Amino acid sequence: MAVRAWVRRPELWVVAGIVVLAFGARLAWALYCEAHPTDGRFDDSLLYHFLAIGIRDHFDYDNPFTGVPTGTWPPGYPAFLAGVYAVFGASVTAAKVVQCVVGAATVGLVYVLGRQLFDRPTAIAGALVAALMPGLIFFTGILWSEVLFTFLFMLALVAIAALPQRPANERLAWAAAAGVVITATAYVRETGASLLLVAAVYWGWSLRDWRPALRLAGVGALLLVLLVLPWTVRNTVQLEGVIALSSSTGMNFWRGHHEGATGGFDDVEPLLERSKPRDEPGGEADANRRGLREGLEFALTNPVEEVELSGGKIRLLYQGDRIGIKRAEDGGREPFLPDGLRTTLNTLADAYYYAVLLLAGVAMLRWWREGGSASLLLVLTIGVVTLGYVAFWGDPRFHYPLLPVYCLLAGWAVAWVVAGPSLVRLERHL
Repeated sequence: MAVRAWVRRPELWVVAGIVVLAFGARLAWALYCEAHPTDGRFDDSLLYHFLAIGIRDHFDYDNPFTGVPTGTWPPGYPAFLAGVYAVFGASVTAAKVVQCVVGAATVGLVYVLGRQLFDRPTAIAGALVAALMPGLIFFTGILWSEVLFTFLFMLALVAIAALPQRPANERLAWAAAAGVVITATAYVRETGASLLLVAAVYWGWSLRDWRPALRLAGVGALLLVLLVLPWTVRNTVQLEGVIALSSSTGMNFWRGHHEGATGGFDDVEPLLERSKPRDEPGGEADANRRGLREGLEFALTNPVEEVELSGGKIRLLYQGDRIGIKRAEDGGREPFLPDGLRTTLNTLADAYYYAVLLLAGVAMLRWWREGGSASLLLVLTIGVVTLGYVAFWGDPRFHYPLLPVYCLLAGWAVAWVVAGPSLVRLERHL
């Protein structure tokens, strides 16, 4: 009887409709998008595709072009693709459809997080905004890690938000669950590990007691270390250097901290020329160590330049939301969109994105005025991720996992300013 009553709730059908809408929008784009890893492009999708085939066929993780073991890319997304390929064959179309399912599920998580932190109207509005956001849709058509990473990122936030709301005897289990999901997120992209800091601060603030909060965060951190350890051992043995998740960490750090740095995607060839060849044993580890060392030396000896670079990185990080189309067309080298449609979609993506940011700004003003810990988790997440990329380099695609967070803040603003009375009536009806 309880299950039957729950299924009959109008709220469930509203959310289901939003998730179906999200899936339909993503599927339409993914099937229309002609991007394919082997269409002549040379980007991350090409490497992910062949790494996934290597995992499926030989259970190895070798660079498909050099044939030597690699750790340049964390194994999470290639392993995800390998699972898809194991079921459907090496089908890019199947991978795109699965990504549409993952993207639609992310919209469902926006709703769940909204119900945890706010109320039904905010959760519904935030999920609807996320369902139709062009920037979240466009990446489903390419085999990049953004869609999976953002799903796991939101799942981790759901686990983090749940812990303070649970009885004390259940919090250890929730801390462990959060640690596992954060580790999975970090296996897709190292940035996911920063959610441990978000968890520690949010739990401390929400519980009003920092000692148990730090102990719980310590449980999550311990699980992350233990679960990453096997991959670290593999890297240490096969790459001849201590590399936790990715050997590209040092290169990415150097990109953001060297003479002549722009704050964006700078060429790392000067660094590689001073390093051991990467197709030789120990080459990736040597470039990683050298990048970290030279980047740190530059940062410590050029404080003025570092401040200027930080501003440039933030500007690049939040500069428009048309990057999904750019990546789908390989930066213009593999165009498939008519010129007029490309212009329209780019304009729509940017306009929608800036409108969401504006509404999120209104929500932050509301938080500043009203206080409370509800939106603290979202604001804290934005701040930690932003500072994380300031420490490395900036690119518009790096704000992708934050888009659902901004959508939920926008939904809170909509519930407060734009449609308050009608949403209050909706709350009463549901």
